[in-house]
Amino acid sequence: MKRTILFLIISLFIINPLFADIVSTPLGNQLRSIFPELKDGYIDLNKNGSLDRLDDMDERISDYLVQDDQLQVQETLEFIRNNYRYFPVRTLESVRDTLDSPEGTINELIGLNYSTAINQLIEKRIAMGDYGLYLPPSARKKAMDEMSSYLSSMDKAYKREGSGAENEFRAAKKSLYEMLEKGYPIPQPLSTKEKEILESTLINSLMREQGDQSAVNTALYSLGIMRSSRAITYILPLVTNEEYAVESIRSLGSIGNLEALDLLLLKLDENPKEQLKIEIIRALGSMGSKESLQPLFNILKEAELSPVILKSVLESLGKIAGSGTNDRRIAATLSEYLNSADPSLRIIAVNGLSSFNDQNTVGLLVGLLKKERSEEVLLTLVEKARYIDNPSIIPSIIVLLQSPQTSIELQTACLSTIGAHPEGAKGIYGVLAALSSNNKEIREASYEAAKNLYNTDSTALIGGLSRLTNTNTELLFQRQAARLFADLPDEASINSLLNMLSSTDPEVKRYATLALYRIKPPENVRITTALNKMVSNETEPLDVRINAVRALGAAGYDHPAVNVELTLTTAAAMRDEKYAQLRFYAVRALGQMSRLSDDSVKKIINIAARERDSAIREEALQTILRIGIADTSKFSQMAGSLDSMDLRKNSALGLLICEILGELGSTDFISKGLELSDILTDISSKRRLAYAFYLSGTEEGYECMISQGKNSELTNFIISLAESTNKTILSRVIESMKRTETNEKVLALLDILETEVLYRM
Repeated sequence: MKRTILFLIISLFIINPLFADIVSTPLGNQLRSIFPELKDGYIDLNKNGSLDRLDDMDERISDYLVQDDQLQVQETLEFIRNNYRYFPVRTLESVRDTLDSPEGTINELIGLNYSTAINQLIEKRIAMGDYGLYLPPSARKKAMDEMSSYLSSMDKAYKREGSGAENEFRAAKKSLYEMLEKGYPIPQPLSTKEKEILESTLINSLMREQGDQSAVNTALYSLGIMRSSRAITYILPLVTNEEYAVESIRSLGSIGNLEALDLLLLKLDENPKEQLKIEIIRALGSMGSKESLQPLFNILKEAELSPVILKSVLESLGKIAGSGTNDRRIAATLSEYLNSADPSLRIIAVNGLSSFNDQNTVGLLVGLLKKERSEEVLLTLVEKARYIDNPSIIPSIIVLLQSPQTSIELQTACLSTIGAHPEGAKGIYGVLAALSSNNKEIREASYEAAKNLYNTDSTALIGGLSRLTNTNTELLFQRQAARLFADLPDEASINSLLNMLSSTDPEVKRYATLALYRIKPPENVRITTALNKMVSNETEPLDVRINAVRALGAAGYDHPAVNVELTLTTAAAMRDEKYAQLRFYAVRALGQMSRLSDDSVKKIINIAARERDSAIREEALQTILRIGIADTSKFSQMAGSLDSMDLRKNSALGLLICEILGELGSTDFISKGLELSDILTDISSKRRLAYAFYLSGTEEGYECMISQGKNSELTNFIISLAESTNKTILSRVIESMKRTETNEKVLALLDILETEVLYRM
């Protein structure tokens, strides 16, 4: 009985798992109102109404800070920060607003710690170009098509009018609004008709649906995104409506034309309540207009200025500077806050001042970079440093990168900035030194920075990397260096790669041989000798030997003292199944050699005729086509293999043999070629076969070529080939075929050939 009860209890937990709700505090409750699903311990990023735990998107919030089966606000905010790209801008704005004036000391501290970060995420999210839900391309297309269909239905219903049309219009509108409310972006680009119907519908919601807060807020937000000047007249009355004041001010700020600016400035003169005043200040910043400067400076002179208003004014001044208004008053004002005791104010000042490139302002930022202790401020400084033109920037960041006190996150930010900076080459050795870091995240950041620096100054990057490979023998560094050489194929790295070929580490050799394959080195006996030995060495890993073969083929160079040809033919003849890929590339490499002996040619022909592995056999045939063998006596065996081949199973191989025999002027493939013509489906293969018939230069071949004209897609191609044929032979073929041919398309082609090709003889 006890076991039964225990089983039932366990079953209940399995069926109904316990979810961690967010802590019940003023901030926690406000976040739960924004994300109701928090009661189940997750945030619905893709708005499908259920918890998703995917490889690239996990909606479960980690209970990492205090493992008490209760979500803390900080855990939730960290989740939002890490997944910000998935949230619509207005959702992030709602989160920011909850942090502006929280109740309680702990909540105030959390607000101070996260409000600036959330503000920066909003800016990043806007910079992504979409204000709504982040959607992968396939999901985005599906959503856009669906929304466009609703707009189309609304437009059709509007034109038809009538009671039935009214119902259709409402149904389509309801579905459209549901998607807009979830954060789906407005379809782009909108046709003129779609824009008109959407704009009119949204304005109508402002006028007629003020009892439906969700519909009106969606309309305000969407009209702002559309920058609808037409909507300003209808938005203005809502600014005085307490229920819609915030959204309407944001909408005017997004519309951003001079009319909206004038309305916001007039509203600011009315000395509104603090929350509305904050929204107007933010809207003025979003507009980026210099006309907003004096009103903002006036606010800074007010006797009692709350921290939230102060931050909002400074952020707006920074945005106006970022829009291209380099007013010195902005720089002077923001500079005063670089020494503020509040890190969030220093961050705001750094963001705004990064838009100025005068030496005085830049000098202040470089000075702060050297003395700043706050991690968040330094992260902002380093991120903005990539846009600052000053000779001290990169050296200062290198010092920060190499400091033992610098965190992993800050080190990766330093590396990213060095890689992106126009003067980043000054920091090459600092970047490359980080390749051997014990931390994977830092190694990868260093690796990406190095690749970016190659695009800026390839000579400096490869030169620095080559020198360090001679002095830094750490295995981790050697592996990363070899991988970089492979990703950045450059002849300047050849000597370093040659040294790496003698490494005892398989990974270093794998990347070194891959790099040489990609570089396709010019004639170099030392490299050829080293690679040749690796191919023959049974103790080398198979992937290293394969890359060595590929590199030998890419170089296409042999030397009597090395005899690459013998090594490749030996590798091509290996019988063990595990060597299949090595054999494949050996056959390909033989085709890339500048010249081959008769013995090697015979071996390739033998593989082409008898090999059981279809991939290797096909490669041998491709090799024969590449090297262009002209001795017909060598191909009787291959013609025989074609006769016994099941073309339905081996059409690709059969076509290659037909091409080779046609090029040799042989007719041994004609009957099998005709059989193949009924099997091939794609036009390119049919064209290749027609060309093989043409190359034979015989009456039988010309007849088969013309017979391919039953496919009208080949008509023009066959006519162009016929212009280069032996006209005497072609004339006999045309005369013969006109007596026996029954296919109308072929008969029409014969008439064209007779009148347009033979007539011009």
